[in-house]
Amino acid sequence: MAKKTSKIRSRGKRTGARGGKKRTETEPQARGIPRGVPDRKISETLLDFVKPLTMELVDENTSTEQIHDLLKIAVTVWNAMVMEEWGHGPRYLDEVRATLKDARLGNMGSFVEALVERKRERFAHDLRAISHFEVQPDPEDGFRIFAEARLARSLMREH
Repeated sequence: MAKKTSKIRSRGKRTGARGGKKRTETEPQARGIPRGVPDRKISETLLDFVKPLTMELVDENTSTEQIHDLLKIAVTVWNAMVMEEWGHGPRYLDEVRATLKDARLGNMGSFVEALVERKRERFAHDLRAISHFEVQPDPEDGFRIFAEARLARSLMREH
């Protein structure tokens, strides 16, 4: 059995560049993309969101299932914070914190708080929820991530 690398990649072609020219933050709206939707695949954003935290937790021995479980926590935190921005209040994030506290999962509380801080600092403008994601083994890169994004209907109507 081949040894897996610790690389994790987004599946599919990269977005964010066209003809060697980087896209600007305002360009998606100019092309008819609603507010809160960056011009970047949600799978790339998810990997960027968890990258500093996974650098310590993911190595060549990490299984696809372990990557999936780690991303499941990250997606849950991401979505809880997006729900708050959609006007549902902080209850979802409070539930995540309470569940982890009840489960007594060691340092997962600090992992969650690091994700909360990272979302607020670097991804507050991204209002997409992640409705589905998959982790697939990749012989060249270790793992590939596929993710689907959803946007609140109210944000779609604004545009």
